[in-house]
Amino acid sequence: MGLSSGRRVLVTGAAGGIGAALMAAFAREGAIGVGLDLTTPEVPDGWIGLAADVTDSAGVTRTIGEAARRLGGLDVLIPNAAFAPPWADIGTICDADWEVAFAVNVRGAMATIRAGAPLLPDGGVVVVMASLNAWRAEAGQGVYTATKHAVLGLTRAAARDLGPRGIRVNAIAPGPIATPALLARMRRRLGSEVEVEAALRTFAGRTALGRLATAEDVANTAVFLAADLANGITGQMLAVDGGI
Repeated sequence: MGLSSGRRVLVTGAAGGIGAALMAAFAREGAIGVGLDLTTPEVPDGWIGLAADVTDSAGVTRTIGEAARRLGGLDVLIPNAAFAPPWADIGTICDADWEVAFAVNVRGAMATIRAGAPLLPDGGVVVVMASLNAWRAEAGQGVYTATKHAVLGLTRAAARDLGPRGIRVNAIAPGPIATPALLARMRRRLGSEVEVEAALRTFAGRTALGRLATAEDVANTAVFLAADLANGITGQMLAVDGGI
C-alpha cells in the first residue's frame, strides 16, 4: 500500500516539470487523478488529462467539476499552475506581466481552491505550490515575488477557513529547480549555455546540500503533506531548496 493509495488527486499546471513530477509521484504511491493544463497534458497510466485555463474562473469550476465526476470525487487538490515573467527591476516592470502573473499565480490558485474545496471530503488536503519568493526576494523578481507572497497569504487564510472541516492546506516553497521553463528563462536572460550552467552551479553552491532541489524532491514533499503522516500540519509552508 502506497502513501496515496486510493486517493483522488487533481493537479493544475500538469504539463510542466513540477506538475509532471507531482503526477508521477502520486501515481507511484497508488493515487489516481486528473492533470489540468492549457492544453491536455500527458498523464500517467490510469490518469485523466484535461485542458483548462486557470485564469478562466468559470472554466476552472466546470473542469474541476468534470474531474470530480470522472474520478468519483476528489481527495487532494494541488494548485500548481504558475507564470514567471521575465526578470525586470522595479523601474521597468511591465503592466502586462503584472496582470498575467497575478491572474495565473494568485487568482488561478484562488479559483482552483474555491472550485475544488467544496468537492473535497472532510479531511481532504490542499497543497499549494508557492516559492522561496513567498518569504524572500531577489533583485529583478518583483512581480513574481509579489504574487508568491500573496499565495502564501491565501494558503494560510484557506487553512483557517477550511480547518473546521478537517481540510489541511499547506504550501511548498521550491528553491531554484532546473525545469525546462526556468532554463528557458535563464537562456533568454544570460544568452549562452555556458552562462546558464555557471549560474546553476552558483545556485547549488549556496545550498547546504551542495545541489539544487529537483522536481522529484518537490513532488515527494507533496505526497508527504497529502498523507496521513502529516495530519497535524496545516497553514504551513515547507521549503524544498537544498538548504538555502
